Amino acid sequence: MVTLETWVALGSLAMSGMFVALMFSFYIFLVGPEGRGPDVTADPGALLIQTISISGAPSLILAGTVLGISRGPVSRNAGLVLIITGAVIMIGMLMLVSTTLPRIDQQYYIFGIDYVPFIFVIAGIGVIGCGLTTIKKKARPRNMGSQYD
Repeated sequence: MVTLETWVALGSLAMSGMFVALMFSFYIFLVGPEGRGPDVTADPGALLIQTISISGAPSLILAGTVLGISRGPVSRNAGLVLIITGAVIMIGMLMLVSTTLPRIDQQYYIFGIDYVPFIFVIAGIGVIGCGLTTIKKKARPRNMGSQYD
């Protein structure tokens, strides 16, 4: 049976995949056709914040929620999905930095355009840690009464 923690972890995985895809599309948009930048006027700072708030931050919040709601014995599925989620974020952001970021024109470099991927690499490592913690979690003993009776 699939538990609530596993469903929340799957939601986090879906959001992280969407985040990596949105970041790639945003950075490729900033590269533009033939490497000259976008053909339309855009505010890169606002678009970056929008991309992070649509999928990046919710993915991390859902990953932390899995750790918070898993109280008793936890199935390994949720932890394994969190490890995959962290790996997707980490590998996706490293690929973004190595392939697309160097092709962006200097005029579109705003504060955070080169820092955000590294922040999410660190966040991906944290999500992997949450997954490992969830896998290693032991069941807490139930308090069936006072131990002094």
